Amino acid sequence: MRFYFVDRITELTPGKTIRGFKNVSMSEPYFSTHFPRFPVLPGVIIIEAMAQLAGAGLLAGDPYVRSLSGDLLGVLASVRKCVFKHPVLPERDVHYTIQCRQMAPMAVQVAASVSAPRTEASHCEARSGIASRCS
Repeated sequence: MRFYFVDRITELTPGKTIRGFKNVSMSEPYFSTHFPRFPVLPGVIIIEAMAQLAGAGLLAGDPYVRSLSGDLLGVLASVRKCVFKHPVLPERDVHYTIQCRQMAPMAVQVAASVSAPRTEASHCEARSGIASRCS
């Protein structure tokens, strides 16, 4: 089973900005238990989507990373200052804006904001890096 929490990357400026979105459907498996009778998108899913976008941006944008051989993937290294302002409800489009700053050849500092229809739902600072995929 694969866990993709971004439907589409809509903008990719290597090493700078990544934008993407997810249409949050009531059929997502976590809504049946999070929370019964008041389904909201779990915060860990929001954080994971931010990390997936940052990793995709690092893999696509950095010339050094692109020159590496092997099966690589972007990974979440740390999260700080994550604030959830408004719940994200099902049947909404969630938009992610990621600003990246290169810290090392295989790591970026990330400032992310998340919005659901005209409302900032969350913002977060994180670090993402590159790792070899285990076989």
